[in-house]
Amino acid sequence: MEGASKMLTFKDRWFERILSLFLSLSILFGMFPNVIAQSLAAESYAAVIGDEYYETLQAALDAVPAGADKVTPVDATVITLLSDAEYGFDIGKANGSVTKNVLIDLDGYQLTLRPAVGSSGTVSNGIRVLAYSTLHLKNGTVICPDAEEDNIKVGVANYGELTLEDITLKSGALTQYTINNRG
Repeated sequence: MEGASKMLTFKDRWFERILSLFLSLSILFGMFPNVIAQSLAAESYAAVIGDEYYETLQAALDAVPAGADKVTPVDATVITLLSDAEYGFDIGKANGSVTKNVLIDLDGYQLTLRPAVGSSGTVSNGIRVLAYSTLHLKNGTVICPDAEEDNIKVGVANYGELTLEDITLKSGALTQYTINNRG
């Protein structure tokens, strides 16, 4: 009987080893599609909010919930860049009719401000933070381009609340003000 119980123990251990190997490989290959999906997302999308990916920074900014008339939303919507981007934009609408609270994490990437934004006849800003809106930029470089056709005379025009954290601002040759704080 002693030899029979040893043989049974050997078979049990062999089965356990095969089962352990099978389970380990299942877990590894189960995670592999997620790694591929994340890699593809980073290559084909410009920005992410939570687990929602956007093809452009504009699309991500459009997805930010708006606050009530002249009331800034309490919680900031966090947008994370997934690559370098070129974009000029407004946060909110004139006179506080639409307000937004946005944190844009450049995640080490560069944001080149083009095309220019602004009111009719004064389209010469890279970013405008409009009244009652909030923008927090962090972790990257914001560039005002040199090209005359870009017409960036003011890098950031702030009429609301602006916070810069670990940001490098590079002024272009035609830039008159890198930041014009009017808020």
